Amino acid sequence: MIDTMTIYYRITKSEFNNLYTNLNELSIESSGRKLHIDRKDKDALVTYSFAKLGFQIIKLRYVKEYNYRAIEITLKPKLLVDEGNAFDVTDLDEMEEVRREFKRFVDLLSLPDLLQWTVKRIDYAIDLEINQDLIPIYMFVFKQSNIPIYMLKDPITQMYLESPTNFYLYSKNLTVNFYNRYSTLKEKFEKGEIHKINLDAVKNKLRLEVQHKNCSGELCEYLSVERCKKSICYFYDSIIGNGHYYNFEKSLELITKSTRSIKRSIELKEFIKYIHQTGSVWLARESFAKSKKFDNELKARKIFSRNLNLLRELNINPVTLTNSSGISMLENLCERINKKFKLDERNVN
Repeated sequence: MIDTMTIYYRITKSEFNNLYTNLNELSIESSGRKLHIDRKDKDALVTYSFAKLGFQIIKLRYVKEYNYRAIEITLKPKLLVDEGNAFDVTDLDEMEEVRREFKRFVDLLSLPDLLQWTVKRIDYAIDLEINQDLIPIYMFVFKQSNIPIYMLKDPITQMYLESPTNFYLYSKNLTVNFYNRYSTLKEKFEKGEIHKINLDAVKNKLRLEVQHKNCSGELCEYLSVERCKKSICYFYDSIIGNGHYYNFEKSLELITKSTRSIKRSIELKEFIKYIHQTGSVWLARESFAKSKKFDNELKARKIFSRNLNLLRELNINPVTLTNSSGISMLENLCERINKKFKLDERNVN
């Protein structure tokens, strides 16, 4: 449910000085490296010496202008309870054990319990078991979906739109990342970015992840299956939506069978044809909004959204499968996601 988190704890000047001494000694003892100024973050002294333990990045931050001092930790909780496992998410029923292991380390630095730390960023994630051959097809259809304008226009989103392994939508406060676990890690391994990885362990896994940045509030507020579910389901539902994927001809056939009104049937067929010819929901949405058929853009967008929802009510996704995919139907993952969260809720309770 949680992949990575960045947490921080405010400290005084004397605490900062003591932490600098103690953390510097531990860093040298562990890796032979001292604390050093972060190249990309000039207000922070940083160490990566404890990454294998789950403490991926530890920073001592001092902002003179605001007399602000804090210690920040980017934490991979799974590594605290499962040595060497950097690839699975941490389930919430593991958090008590995470808390104990966290305490063992921070007690060396006279720092408080994990639940007293404030969240700066948290990455909620689930892994779905999907046939490996189907995952690239899911990546393709996801990229044709209803991508929000504020994410679509970001240069980082645009950079990843052509990636065969990631559906990566970036914005200032959050990032949506649905990706092919096996292909992504295989690529990193071949580039030498990671070492000693059992690729078979991540085969047939599709990761759904929502990264919340610029957070506030103590960690205990974020440790909830319901909160994780709300985050992942909201972005999946609003961007991907429900409805199975079919090829174009099958979609038309299902609209005919499922729609009593001839007028509505014709309208929805024209609508899905428009998306099919345009190439994606987001391209069709922007083109539709500027159509001369309508009095104004707002009216056009409302009609587009209405038709989108009508198709989803028929359990037909507006994105159609290409003939090259080799399949005529692809299951929507809504039900699998809900089952995953129900299972996790039972495990926690």
